[in-house]
Amino acid sequence: MRDRNRTAPTTLPVSFPAPRLPQRVGREWRTRLARLLAVPLLALPLPFAGRVGAAETGRGVDLAPFVGERIEDQWPSSNWASIPREVESSDGVRFQISGIVRVTGLAAARVGNWAPPQVVGIPVGGSFDTLHLLHTLEGADRDGTPVLGILLHYEDGGERLLRVGAGVHARGGGSESRGEASSRLADPGSSIAWPPASLRPEHARSGVRLFASRFRNPRPGVAVRTLDFLSLFGQSTPCILGLTFDPPAPRPADPAPPLRGKPARHLESPDLASLRHPLRVTALDEGSGRPLTNAEAFLTIGAGDARFFLDHAAAGSTGEMTLHYNPA
Repeated sequence: MRDRNRTAPTTLPVSFPAPRLPQRVGREWRTRLARLLAVPLLALPLPFAGRVGAAETGRGVDLAPFVGERIEDQWPSSNWASIPREVESSDGVRFQISGIVRVTGLAAARVGNWAPPQVVGIPVGGSFDTLHLLHTLEGADRDGTPVLGILLHYEDGGERLLRVGAGVHARGGGSESRGEASSRLADPGSSIAWPPASLRPEHARSGVRLFASRFRNPRPGVAVRTLDFLSLFGQSTPCILGLTFDPPAPRPADPAPPLRGKPARHLESPDLASLRHPLRVTALDEGSGRPLTNAEAFLTIGAGDARFFLDHAAAGSTGEMTLHYNPA
């Protein structure tokens, strides 16, 4: 079980004094040994470095405690194995990648590739102007389909939801081979971050494409405590690989450019309750009526033999559990 109170480790610059080598060691060997001693420094985690300007003081979020799969654990033949550990977007924002955070996609869930409907409690701990997301989709959805919600929890108790849509902010890797009409995105603030243009032909049909998207904070002057990634139960599986923030701007930011076309309007039209509905249950002891604190609930949906697992919850001190599903 994850410790949701765990905070991201602070990374500090590290330096070591130059090694003092005996004079009898020749210049060639001194050079070789100095290079050998420098190798471990290259593997140390580096402080987050953003683009010149606002993101230079940006904060990257350590997603390692929340990832379902680490990049280094992928099979060499996997498309994910080629993903670098750092990706830079077209506007200079850098993302550090430790693994893949997935939430539910219905097509994958139907064949037993389950991912949780939500990943919650990701620490933010401050105010910000812009959220930068590095992400992609596994599978395909109709353009404009809401697939992922980013729920911001403010320190004053308020909440705001940012929506991510297929064809608006991201597409699946190799989506051209699965009939998506266009590789263009309806959001002007979203673009392909990886692979670079020189490698795109060989990744177009079978590889992974990563997208970088910018989201304006609806309340930049209020500190955000945590955020949650919520599945909006599209057919495709949302995959999050990086997250970082720009600090609050000294003056009000310019309005975000409008989304383009019908897919963008479709993304905003459905009410959240029509996409993601809570099912609340309480486990009580049959004899005493007291809450069962060690109970678990499992939610499957479907008809007949065509059933698949969707959500799981464990009871707390009151015996209450909340599961989520798509009411459609």
